Amino acid sequence: MSVVEASSTYCSESGLQSAELVSSGRALDYSREREVVDFLTQMQTVHDTTGAQFPVLVGLMAANALEPLCEVPAFQDSTDHSAIASNILSSPVKEWQRPKIAGKVDEIAERYGQPGELMPNPVLLAAKDGSLTTRVVYTHSDGTQVLEASITPPADGSRPLLILDGQHRVVGMSQSAVPNNPLPFVILANQGTPVYSESTYAQIFAEVTTKSTQLEQLHDEWLKFAFRLDTYDMRGRTTDTPAVQAMKTVVHLCSWSPQVPKVNVFRNKIQFNPKKQAAAAIGGGFAFDATNLRKIVEKGYFANSTRATNLVPTDVAESLSEALIALSQVITTPLSRSVFFGDPGYKQLPAQYGLMHGLLEYLAVHGVPSAGWQPVFRDLKFDTSNWDFKSWVNQLDGNVGNRSRDVAALIFREFFAAGSLPRGVRDIPSYLRGDDARLLFEVREVGPGGRMRRSGTPHELVVGRLGYIADLSDTTKLLYKGCTSSIARVELRDRSAPFSNHYSVANVKRGAATPRPQGDSAELGAEVEFYGGVTQEFRIDLSWT
Repeated sequence: MSVVEASSTYCSESGLQSAELVSSGRALDYSREREVVDFLTQMQTVHDTTGAQFPVLVGLMAANALEPLCEVPAFQDSTDHSAIASNILSSPVKEWQRPKIAGKVDEIAERYGQPGELMPNPVLLAAKDGSLTTRVVYTHSDGTQVLEASITPPADGSRPLLILDGQHRVVGMSQSAVPNNPLPFVILANQGTPVYSESTYAQIFAEVTTKSTQLEQLHDEWLKFAFRLDTYDMRGRTTDTPAVQAMKTVVHLCSWSPQVPKVNVFRNKIQFNPKKQAAAAIGGGFAFDATNLRKIVEKGYFANSTRATNLVPTDVAESLSEALIALSQVITTPLSRSVFFGDPGYKQLPAQYGLMHGLLEYLAVHGVPSAGWQPVFRDLKFDTSNWDFKSWVNQLDGNVGNRSRDVAALIFREFFAAGSLPRGVRDIPSYLRGDDARLLFEVREVGPGGRMRRSGTPHELVVGRLGYIADLSDTTKLLYKGCTSSIARVELRDRSAPFSNHYSVANVKRGAATPRPQGDSAELGAEVEFYGGVTQEFRIDLSWT
């Protein structure tokens, strides 16, 4: 006897009307007035590579009968960032599905109400624990079972089935011109020993999402964090990974509501809901989405190889909020015209990015400042510096913007780690513009086999002044050793041969041979780029002995 025949026989014997039997052999006995919903289904178990078995139930049910049984564990377009942040740290996580996509339900209802249209694609459901009970009616030789299933709504009044994939199909078909048409379904349900969990459902939801309606990146990011997937996979570890610690920091920063008089300037402002924009922490500054801020915190603190402190995520989060408040109180540049908190024409994201890295570096090296952040900022002369960069910055978009961001992060990390400005540096804005910028070269003798000797004659050239490198010969090489942290990019060229790359930075980094030119001298041109696309070009004279 086939599974279909067994189902047909059972329907006749149990009194179910033949009209309720669908072609796959599943039947429906549903009434909106009844608390318990009975139906026939087929079940098979699938197994993974370890042999673990997972029950899978398949069947059909009228769309307008299925819809009242289902709920979508989704956040809404209007859900606050802080609510999502709090939710993804709760156990279990309640709202991990995406919001309903506007217009998609109407589109499905209209399309599948037309002649010749049918919906063969099954929806993927999960039964809440304890809501689905089954009795085996027939077992086929291949292991497939026909079951009499009953769904009982949970005592808390919620709906018994979760929609993992197909929320628009369920609602759309139930509102179509043929709402009682059977809709194929697959139900994941624990039968006996629990094998499914909320984490399993979330992972399956993420994996079955199609490219046409794939998860928005931000939603995908915090969903993976909530269930420790991909980047946040613990891989058997008992302590949190740097990525997990960093996201916990961001979550706390967005959801933390301190008691008065304390203030959390980031509360409900870090973007977790992809349908709502991030908000600035103070004035026009420091608006982040959760993904980017997590990366900053991870790199700057929890994955910082030089970290000498062991702060927990809540301490890092609260200290960052306190630091921005202190900064707004220390700087004397009007906030609305500052790179940190300014209006659209004044605020600069690379500077804000750099400051965050500086704060995290301070926490990594020194810990939370015992006297608060104001003395830290004063030691670095934030109070006497001009933080209005509008008059001198040339460009902050494209590659220039990326280089400006990186050089700002490097400078702020360097100075905050030291806790004071280096000798010869007036203030950070001046240093960003190129004050006291230097290029470092070395002249090395070439030994047998053409190899450079390990040490040579150093040359430290101040950008903007005439550079002079002597001691060259046919048996030396010119080696570029680096530059001060304020320099974002360097280009070198031989002024007498502008199309030659012999003295390019790439070659000089490896060591460029120095064949004696006519006249025993040559001239290099050096173009140096600083924060904001500010450039200087100066001359380096080479001399052969």
